[in-house]
Amino acid sequence: MATPSIKVTYFNGAGRAEAMRVLLHLAGIDFEDERIAGVDWPTVKPTMPLGQMPVLTVDGKPHTQSMAGARYAAKLAKVYPEDPLQALKVDEFVEIVSELSLIVPKGGDDLKEKREQWVETTLKKYLAYLNAHFEASTSGWIVDDFTWGDLIVAGLCQAIQSGTWDHVQASVLTGYPALLQHAGKVAASDAVKNWQAFYASKKAEAEAK
Repeated sequence: MATPSIKVTYFNGAGRAEAMRVLLHLAGIDFEDERIAGVDWPTVKPTMPLGQMPVLTVDGKPHTQSMAGARYAAKLAKVYPEDPLQALKVDEFVEIVSELSLIVPKGGDDLKEKREQWVETTLKKYLAYLNAHFEASTSGWIVDDFTWGDLIVAGLCQAIQSGTWDHVQASVLTGYPALLQHAGKVAASDAVKNWQAFYASKKAEAEAK
């Protein structure tokens, strides 16, 4: 099969596109990493499928939805489990992260109160479920080996730690040490470190021109 021509379009940050970038680099694909400045987004937005990013363009055809793009990239990188039961577990964890992003309270004058309540009634329940799995894991991963799902779960921790959701304190994670240990394991993985080194080199090269 011929290597596809691929472009990832997203803002100049990690966010919902980073898993795709890491996985495509892991797959050995020299993809175009298109980064849109925030000031340009109002102009670019009408040209994007559903007016959203990230967008994964494969052989000239654009595709929306970050998890669909990450799953595709995972298959190219051969880190999507072939075993159906392991694939089920990985997809379960990916869906948990996706669900949290959908159900987190948004907007309103009482957003602080609603989010603080959401942390107590919902987020902690989900984090406890993830943490219990990693406490019992003998590999330290979701399944036997590193998969794309590990990137997605670690991305949840990163989002909380970086303050992506206002009024959701990073300190909430301290109660879930196995989950934090897993996030550290992902950050130290060759997949992530090699991508970060590559991107830093390309960025330095571009700035030197």
